[in-house]
Amino acid sequence: MRFFKLIIIQILLFGNLFAQSIEIVGRVESDGGRLIEGASVRTPDNLVYTSTDIRGRFRIDVPNSYKYLIITAVSHDTTVFNIETYDGSFAQIKVTENSEIEQVVIHGDGINSAGDLGIEAETVKHLPSVSGNIEDLVKLNLGVTGSRNEMSSQYSVRGGNFDENLVYVNGIEVYRPQLIREGQQEGLSFINPDLVSKVRFSAGGFAARYGDKSASVLDVIYKQARDFGVAASGSLLGGNIAVRGTAAKDKFTYITGLRYKNTRYMLSAFETSGDYKPSFLDFQSYLTWRFSPYVSLGVLINAADNKFHFIPEDKDVYFGTITDIYGLSVDFEGQEINRFTNYTTAASLNFRPTDYANYKFTLSAINAIESETYDIYGVYNLNQIDSDIGSENAGDSLLNLGYGLYMEHARNYLYLRAYSASHLAEISYENHKVQWGATAKYEALSDKIDEWEMLDSAGYSIPYEGNSIELNRNVKAKNSLITKRLDGFLQDATVLETERMLWEIQGGVRANYNTYNQEILISPRGSAAVLFTENPHNHKLRLASGIYYQPPFYKEIRNKLGTLDKNSLAQKSIHFVAGYEFKFKAMNRDLTLINELYYKKLDNFIPFELDNVRISYLTNQRAHGYVSGIDAKILGDFVVNGAESSFTLSVMQTQEQVYSIDNESIANQPYLPRATDQRVSANLFLQDYIPGNKNFKAHLNLVYGTGFPFWSPKVGKLSSLQRSGDYKRVDLGASYIIFGKDARRNYSGTLGKIKNLWLTVEVFNVLDVDNTISYSWMLVVPNSAVYGSTVQEYAAPNHLSGIRFNLKLTLEI
Repeated sequence: MRFFKLIIIQILLFGNLFAQSIEIVGRVESDGGRLIEGASVRTPDNLVYTSTDIRGRFRIDVPNSYKYLIITAVSHDTTVFNIETYDGSFAQIKVTENSEIEQVVIHGDGINSAGDLGIEAETVKHLPSVSGNIEDLVKLNLGVTGSRNEMSSQYSVRGGNFDENLVYVNGIEVYRPQLIREGQQEGLSFINPDLVSKVRFSAGGFAARYGDKSASVLDVIYKQARDFGVAASGSLLGGNIAVRGTAAKDKFTYITGLRYKNTRYMLSAFETSGDYKPSFLDFQSYLTWRFSPYVSLGVLINAADNKFHFIPEDKDVYFGTITDIYGLSVDFEGQEINRFTNYTTAASLNFRPTDYANYKFTLSAINAIESETYDIYGVYNLNQIDSDIGSENAGDSLLNLGYGLYMEHARNYLYLRAYSASHLAEISYENHKVQWGATAKYEALSDKIDEWEMLDSAGYSIPYEGNSIELNRNVKAKNSLITKRLDGFLQDATVLETERMLWEIQGGVRANYNTYNQEILISPRGSAAVLFTENPHNHKLRLASGIYYQPPFYKEIRNKLGTLDKNSLAQKSIHFVAGYEFKFKAMNRDLTLINELYYKKLDNFIPFELDNVRISYLTNQRAHGYVSGIDAKILGDFVVNGAESSFTLSVMQTQEQVYSIDNESIANQPYLPRATDQRVSANLFLQDYIPGNKNFKAHLNLVYGTGFPFWSPKVGKLSSLQRSGDYKRVDLGASYIIFGKDARRNYSGTLGKIKNLWLTVEVFNVLDVDNTISYSWMLVVPNSAVYGSTVQEYAAPNHLSGIRFNLKLTLEI
């Protein structure tokens, strides 16, 4: 009852919720005397917080139990304010400007029982990365496995597939394109790094406030401009520009970004040669209006147009073992044209009656149009290669195993309209932070599928049906789907402090309903963490568990014939996570070790096949299974002080028992690995600079992953299960600040306004390793004198890009 009284007081009277507290009034300004608007003033546990107004002023009531405040502002160093020395006068707090190249920092914040880690987003533009997406930082994170495609922004988390990851931008759920087949088709990620302020990521056991997916959450918040500025960069892979500013006495702010990407240079390193014509364009703008100290409006606008045009010419690939080598050569005719457009608009009204309460109301609309069209004609030869190094004919063909042709055709079109209205509230009182929210969604999707494939080998049409000619695959369908969804949550986080320990206990429940299958889903979730504050190593323990349902979306209910499964129910997983973190010194360096042990029980999951980034669900089957593993991450100044590096190691296993929905018994079904069962993943990220001169910096990113399982779609997993080779990749980047803050002070005019100008040289895939992303299964009618008339199947690998260099110039004003 007391809780509801507090809510009424908040709304009607804007009353003060804290009785025994200290009122602190002050102002935040830079060391150069500039007033800082929007700086965060908060307690270490984030339960009590406020932000500065347009004059840099703030007022906050802090309970007597707190000893200090944390002040953070964009492009400034974090500052600590000691409450114990506060004498009740007007507090003048200065924060130091930081304009150097930021280091990548991936760590937990405070007690953090929910386990969502903070990621420093700024340095993604300096990392050696093909895509330059925020997701490249996520791939360095704890629990992310199966990251085996540098051309894609998709990632697998603890055995989950790409569709099991939640992505939010300013509270709006981001939709992943449905028709994407290959990473090189994706283009730009929705998230614009130039606009990002905060990033948080959870690999499992996440809180009830996040939605209904089974694997992970990526939560991104965009910046609010506080002054005028321009950031621009250009490279061999494209360019981008972002402009920010304020107006109307800083009551109106804007930050706008335009990105262009062209990966033609990278794709020319692929083994399939031809004329690549990718063109990816994205425009985003985030606008805010502050009507009063209590009411503000934020509007996010996005328009993206990703085109991929490809005219293939030929392909030569060699595969097999040292003693048994095969060579496949293919000559192509035809072309592929894909286009993915997305238009998103979201408006959020924030009402903050006091420093301890915030109410948010959001409306959003998404319109996505996808088209996939291709006509490809290929003539192929498969040969056995002489592998005897001492032979005069080494490398030449010993025997032609098969020849033939194939034709592929597609005219696929998909249209998606999604509208949502949501409410989110947060109230802090005493040692509690209570949050609740509700969202209503309307999704309308229409899909036209027209694709077929013809195979011919040695004059035989496959499948061979006597006198008739049959297509190997033929899918024609039209689907329309309208779904209405309603979900909501309630959660409370409680902080308890004793003499030697700081506890956080978080519990919540989430409910979901959708009109497609009319399921009502209830998901309780909880976590607890303890920080041993008196210990110099700051040992932290964390436990989390919960039920996570994933209601079906379009791809999960569309079968291989293009028709929809009307009986599909939500996939269910139960998470168990135990974490341990502590800080220590080694070689006179401050280091942090984070470990997490986890187990996920999977029920009613839809089995799937993974080809590059395309997920094909087997809707006539279901699976029970599990994911278990351990993640370890050590981070700190490995190489040099002031440049944080990290090493992450994940060991994971995920298996499933698959059964037909027509037969519920799974008693005799074996456990087989899921398509995402990449057992070991490791990542080493190093930063370095010349001692005494941070203008020269180097970044090295090393990724290793054991092979992934694959099998013939025609024969099935049980009879044809194999594993790919290991994924090994090293990317290297070196940056030099040509013009920085030290030089700026010596100039006036335009040069005096330049914040940073730096040059970056990148080398991708330094070791030039032929990493495999998928396999093409070649069906051939072989030479009858050798094999008889039996149709043979060969798995020919599809490799990723080889070594490539990139040059990038970045300017900030």
